[in-house]
Amino acid sequence: GEPIVHKTFHSYTVRAKQGFAQSSRTVTNHAKSAGASLRRYNEVSLLQHVQDILESWSFHINNSSLILYRAVGPYNRTVLFGGKNPPLDKNDLRLRPLPFPTRRATFSEVKRVYDVLSSMEIYGSASDFTDSFPISPRQPLRKKVSKTDGSGEILVENVEYDATNSTCNLQDSEKNKVSVQPSPERQHKNSRSHIDRAKPRKSPCRPLPDIVARLAQSSSESELDSQISTPNIPIVSLIEQELEIEFNENLLAFQDTVPRYMKNKKIRRQRKKAKKDECVLNETLTNAKVKLWSACKLGDDELLSSVINDLLIEIKKSVELENKLENKEDVTVSCNSVINKDDMTKLVNDPNEDGNTMLHVAALGGHLKLVWQLMEVGSDPCNKNKKLQTPYAAANDKETRNMFRRFMGANPDKFNYSKSQIPGPLTDEIEQEELEKKKQQKKIKREKDKVKKKEFELKKREEDAKQRYLNLSDREKRALAAEQRILKQGCIMISRCFQCGVDMAGQVPFEYNSNRFCSMPCLKEHRLRNKVVI
Repeated sequence: GEPIVHKTFHSYTVRAKQGFAQSSRTVTNHAKSAGASLRRYNEVSLLQHVQDILESWSFHINNSSLILYRAVGPYNRTVLFGGKNPPLDKNDLRLRPLPFPTRRATFSEVKRVYDVLSSMEIYGSASDFTDSFPISPRQPLRKKVSKTDGSGEILVENVEYDATNSTCNLQDSEKNKVSVQPSPERQHKNSRSHIDRAKPRKSPCRPLPDIVARLAQSSSESELDSQISTPNIPIVSLIEQELEIEFNENLLAFQDTVPRYMKNKKIRRQRKKAKKDECVLNETLTNAKVKLWSACKLGDDELLSSVINDLLIEIKKSVELENKLENKEDVTVSCNSVINKDDMTKLVNDPNEDGNTMLHVAALGGHLKLVWQLMEVGSDPCNKNKKLQTPYAAANDKETRNMFRRFMGANPDKFNYSKSQIPGPLTDEIEQEELEKKKQQKKIKREKDKVKKKEFELKKREEDAKQRYLNLSDREKRALAAEQRILKQGCIMISRCFQCGVDMAGQVPFEYNSNRFCSMPCLKEHRLRNKVVI
């Protein structure tokens, strides 16, 4: 098909790498940037432009038998079907959405989509496809398309295959083949034919190469000659017989080529490993482990300190025993009684099923003394649990975090704090500086609040004075202006109460019948004296 009308244009309506229309963002954010304003304007102009184009193409749209469109998302669908006078009707039976994704909206992409929709792919041979349709009486009879093989020759009859001898009658097949020079189009189709490699295919019967055929013929001839030249050699026939063999009696062990000293070395290593495991799992450490975990969960400082002290005493005893052994004294030492400092460090750093160590549990509970004692013993603050949290990051309150910082300040070389997520050490001087800094910040904030309060009061007074002046009559405004002129000339202006004669300087007077009074009682007394009888 040839295009009748087409139009392609692009507008800047979406921010780069965001993927949302600007109108959907401004509902909540109310962005006022230049880019947001430009995108909003472009959205409105794009909507108007598309609707104007579709209105101008209404003749072609009404005459078309099928309408294919692609509008992804609610905003794009409102361009086609939204508004008071939508360009397309939702309930139109001719509307069809494209059944596959498309690229950037260009004229070449539209032509590609049209080619995809207007073309049809046939899987298999074309003859099977054409034969499935009924023959129209108006069209001439179709000829059956004969199948072609890969060599470009049309096969009229099938090739004969002898299953008993496993050989092909090549001469018959060559006779049955009619050599026809295929057209270049057919050659191209055969080379690009679809092959379903998942389905099993019959193995083709191909002739052997000349060299292989000659070798096979020569070998068979030599065997026949040897049998004819040596007639005294008896021909041995093969006999099949089933026998039962017992493995216990007749099956011998495989020859062992590994030398003896290598086997002994391996056995010694295994024994050492077993001894090591036994030493690790001694009773003292297992009891201490249970007590330490319970102390960390409950926050019991006394229990934790007593268990640690017991372990330190055991470590001292084991060191003394080692010294005696070095001095070659006769001392009987059991493996379960020896405890090293490394064993204690490993015990403290062992995680539970969630990956939390004892230090994690103490930090989560906010037990400050336990945190300090565990780190003194050797609990590493760089260990992470299954959530990839260090004990510092797992702590819930600021005081616990400050305890980690204080320990870092007191023991800077005990651990490698680079992976512990602790921001830095906290000493008394740093803490004092931080407190002073906070005090200064609070002081500055108070001063700013005072200044703001004064400005607010002045503004309020100005507003009250302005409102009072606006509520005055024209005569009062002229009198006020006259008073201000007299005061500017250096004269003293005294305003007195009409009833009692008190000086009303700095007061707001009460006015009644063009007279001023200092208070409501004076005004009431004046009204009682000068009653008007109607």
